[in-house]
Formats: sequence, structure tokens, C-alpha cells
Amino acid sequence: MLRIFYFPEPRVGGLYPFLFWSTTLPLLIVFDKKPVFKIAPFFSLDELYTEGADNVRYELPHQSDWTEIFNRFNDFFKLAETFS
Repeated sequence: MLRIFYFPEPRVGGLYPFLFWSTTLPLLIVFDKKPVFKIAPFFSLDELYTEGADNVRYELPHQSDWTEIFNRFNDFFKLAETFS
């Protein structure tokens, strides 16, 4: 049998777990230290909204496929972020 690709079995201390943690851990640290700034009340970006800042809908259109599930997860994570 001819094998084109060789995928070694995952083992403790292997390269794959190291690569996973070497990319995930720095991202977790960066997102934990994410800066949040309060914007002064006189500063406004209303000119960026074509329909006006008061008429903006901040929700995505509802669809009946997998995107709805990911949108609910997104809502949950945003809510959880307000408590941290």
C-alpha cells in the first residue's frame, strides 16, 4: 500500500499539542488584556451611518441555517464578556 501522507500518532509531548498551545495561549492573553476606552460624549461618528445613527439596526438578518447557531453563541459570548 502506497501512502502519500504520513500522519504520526499524537503522543504526549508531541509537536501538535505544542503548536496548538503556542498559538492559542498568546491569543488568550491578548484578548484578556483587550483595552476598552470610553469615548467622550462630544465625539461622534454619525457621518458613517448612511441611514442615520438613530435608525441603525445592530443585529444580523435571521437565517434558518447554521449561521443562526453561531449568532446565538456570539450573543452569549458578548453577554459573558460584560460580566468579566
